[in-house]
Amino acid sequence: MTLEIGFGTSDITPDLGVDLEGYEHRFHQGRGNSGVLDRLFARALWLHSNKDLILVSLDICLLTVAQATEFRQRLSNGTGVPLAQILLSCSHTHSGPVTANPWGEEHQVTENPENDTWLAGLGGLLSKAVQRAKQDLREGRLSHFTAQLGLGYNRRLSTPGGVTMLFSLAEHPGKVPNGLVDTAVPSLVFEPLDGKGGVLLFSTPYHPVVLGKHSRLVSADYPGAAIHAWEESMPGWKAFFLLGACGDTQPLLATQEDPAAVQVVGKALASALQLALAGKQPLEFDGLAALEEQHGPRVLQVLKIGRCILPAVSAECFTEFGLALRNTPGWHQVLPVTNANGWTGYLPTEQAFAQGGYEIEAALADGTRPEVLSQVLALLQRLMVQVSNAPGNTGSSQCT
Repeated sequence: MTLEIGFGTSDITPDLGVDLEGYEHRFHQGRGNSGVLDRLFARALWLHSNKDLILVSLDICLLTVAQATEFRQRLSNGTGVPLAQILLSCSHTHSGPVTANPWGEEHQVTENPENDTWLAGLGGLLSKAVQRAKQDLREGRLSHFTAQLGLGYNRRLSTPGGVTMLFSLAEHPGKVPNGLVDTAVPSLVFEPLDGKGGVLLFSTPYHPVVLGKHSRLVSADYPGAAIHAWEESMPGWKAFFLLGACGDTQPLLATQEDPAAVQVVGKALASALQLALAGKQPLEFDGLAALEEQHGPRVLQVLKIGRCILPAVSAECFTEFGLALRNTPGWHQVLPVTNANGWTGYLPTEQAFAQGGYEIEAALADGTRPEVLSQVLALLQRLMVQVSNAPGNTGSSQCT
């Protein structure tokens, strides 16, 4: 069975008048942004074999499920690819344009026509990226590897008196993080048979928050810097970022005042990926498949690319989520995807609910119960079994 894959992009960088998403502090900064540190992109992958899969990654903080569904439906209508076979992922950079109000009644977002204009044009730019990906289709082979690096830390410091939030290590000198950290960066590689370049997909479990709350610069944060560094050092290659289970983890250089820190983290990640590429292993390809379900407000989706699986959920999941999925037997590679097909807040562990802290307060405010993470994990693992047992089967269902 053959596989073709194409890659396309669109520049989605906002103008100066567009507000930024990501920090509560922004409500006190006034309208607009202070300029562009690095440009933002929509990146699209089109995979063609027994089925078609479309993956889109956006350099923005978040989309609501309603917004993401509208964009995915537009892509489905324009391409003929069923909705369940289209994944829309946001990198979660905290230096991207405003798309929604995640703060609820706590803050009223000031109306800004320039925000609306930018958002209204986003759908057309996504469609262009996808069409460019389709035009780029080339036959190739798959391989995989997992890079290991100590790029981040768990921001929830457990103490006898409860949890202390370490949003920035620089602001808490002497504090030593003691929470669980995932050091793995699972990756999938496509190399065309013509030998010209390749495409890297990688999933990293750290919040894109190198730039802090005082910054008003537009930036894709460390994911964008990593992609740029990879493509600069690997002529002809492209890279595609997916956000892993980042709900309780930060990059070691988090919420920095110096924007140069973005390049430090991005280049470190790109270098680790480039080194690990030397140890890549062939990936068995037995077709493409996809399944999708709704669990309460959350969209759960599983994409199968040969013996690689992409389980996706529309929430910010804690570290345990990614570890559990990656340890699911039967797959050569697992790339967890969060903040996918919309955003519905945090999915902490039951233990974290008992400890309290920032993410728990936010989850409770959204109506999330302690047992939801385990339920979501169980549902995703069931979907993974279904696509494994029925290669090429694509469908969708509703789960109450």
